[in-house]
Amino acid sequence: MTAGSFTSVFTLKLVIYALLVRAVGVVASIIGIMAVRAKMIRI
Repeated sequence: MTAGSFTSVFTLKLVIYALLVRAVGVVASIIGIMAVRAKMIRI
């Protein structure tokens, strides 16, 4: 493996990791919003 291919693989993994972390945050926000709305509807 050359240094260039190692760098590109590492960069790709880093980008995918960043996108996955963002996706988990978005899903957690949606679940939180739905939980709060469900409580407000029951009152």
